[in-house]
Amino acid sequence: MGQYKSRAVTINRPATYIVDKFADLTSFGESVDRIPAAERAKLGDIAFDKDSITLNTSQVGKIVFNVVRRDPERIEMDAVGAPLPLKLFVDLTDKGDETTEIITAVDVDIPPMLRPFVGGVLQKAVDQIGDMLVRLNS
Repeated sequence: MGQYKSRAVTINRPATYIVDKFADLTSFGESVDRIPAAERAKLGDIAFDKDSITLNTSQVGKIVFNVVRRDPERIEMDAVGAPLPLKLFVDLTDKGDETTEIITAVDVDIPPMLRPFVGGVLQKAVDQIGDMLVRLNS
């Protein structure tokens, strides 16, 4: 199992606000619609429903991330349709009344010989997820 963690990002919202947003993921759809077109294009085809996020990319096809855990410290999602077993985590650390630190991570079952080929791509992906969460919560 390989784990890839993003750099820590700060969101100027309390942790309770962010956890509430993850209670119903459709709220992220409205935020995505407000992102400028050039930035939005980087996200690709993305859709939200109450308990899942669906990504459809030319590189890997359709992947659905289903929420399996929601609590004030961690949001956990399992991927369906990914080429390899994959889990996505969003760790939340309350840094005061109006600030939360977020670190996203991906656990993926990659054979050791493939890690040099896909590790950089996965690292870039978790960093982009962290950046996207900042935009969606600002």
